[in-house]
Amino acid sequence: MPKFILPSVPTETYIKRFDREAAPYELNDLKDVDWTTHPPWLKEAFFPKQTSERMQIHLATTTAEQLDKIFEFGMEYHAEDEVFWTFDFIIAQLPLRRDTIIKCIDKFPPLTFALLKAYPADDSCSLPLETAPLARHILQNIIRSANGLGIAALVALEKISGTIAQIPLDAYFDLLMLATLSVRSPQLVQEVLLVLNDSRTSSIHESSALRYAHKHALAVAFDRAEEAADECPCNEDGKPRRQRTPPTMVNLSFVPDDPNQVKATVRIDSRTAVRLHSHVRLQAASKAENRWIEAPILDGIVVQASKGEMTIEVFYPPPPEMQHMKWNMYNAGSTGACV
Repeated sequence: MPKFILPSVPTETYIKRFDREAAPYELNDLKDVDWTTHPPWLKEAFFPKQTSERMQIHLATTTAEQLDKIFEFGMEYHAEDEVFWTFDFIIAQLPLRRDTIIKCIDKFPPLTFALLKAYPADDSCSLPLETAPLARHILQNIIRSANGLGIAALVALEKISGTIAQIPLDAYFDLLMLATLSVRSPQLVQEVLLVLNDSRTSSIHESSALRYAHKHALAVAFDRAEEAADECPCNEDGKPRRQRTPPTMVNLSFVPDDPNQVKATVRIDSRTAVRLHSHVRLQAASKAENRWIEAPILDGIVVQASKGEMTIEVFYPPPPEMQHMKWNMYNAGSTGACV
C-alpha cells in the first residue's frame, strides 16, 4: 500500500500580549470632499479658496442655520481660515448670539482670542458689556489654549485680570483646577496659576477670610500640578516624556450627545494604574499620513470605569478622526474628590 506524506502545517499561533502597532490614519481634507453631495452655498464657502473679504460677502447671504453648518463643516475638515472668518462674521452681529459663541469657542478654544480682539478689555482690565456675561467661558478657553499658544494665554489673562477678580469664588477655583489638569508644561502651569492668583489677591484685604481661602486653594492646585508632573512628566512643549513603563494603548470613541466625553476601550489583561477619578493624558500613537502635524494630546478625568472600558471627560475637543486612531494613555495621578 502506498504511503501518503502530509506536508507539515502550523498548529499554533502566537498572539502578542500587547498590541502596540499604531493604526495609520489621514486627516479630513477639503480636497477629498465630494461636493456633489453638498448644497451649493456650502461649496461656495470653501471651494474655490476664498479671501476674507469675499467670505464675508458670501456669509452675509446665509441664514443662521447655514452659518452654523459652515462652521461645523470647517471644523470637520480642519479649514481654520474659514472657521476664523465665519466666527468673525458671527461676533460682528449685534446683539451677540451668546449660545452660538459659547459653542464655537468650546469647539475651538483659539477663537477666544478673536473674540477678545473684537471686544477688548476696558481701562479696568475687565471685559466690556457685550462679552462680560461670557466671562467664565472665555477664561476657561484661554486656559484650554495655553498648551498651544503659551505666553499669549498669559497675556490674555493679564489683560482681563479685572474680570478674574470679579468672578464668583467657585468659578475661580474651577479655573485653578482646570489649569492644573490641562496645562502640561511644568513652567507654564506655574505661571498660569500665579497670574490667576495675583489677579484675585490684589483686590482682597489682607485680613479678609477670602485671602486664607485663596492661599490654600493655590496650595492645593500646586500640589495637584506637581503630582501630575511626577506621574506623567512632560517637556516644555507639553509632550509626555518617555517613561520606564510604557503607556497603555487604547481605542477611543465618541459618546453620543456628550461632546466632552469619550469612551476608551482597554484590554482587560492590560496592567494600568488608571482608575476611577484618575487624571489621564491621551496622546495619539501616530501622526497623520497626509499632513504633518504634531500628535494631538487630550487631558481628561476618568468619570466611569468598568472592565475593559472607561468613560473619560476630556478638557479639549477631540479631533474628528479620533475613532480611526490609536492612543497612548498615560496615568497622571488621581484627583480623588477634587473634581
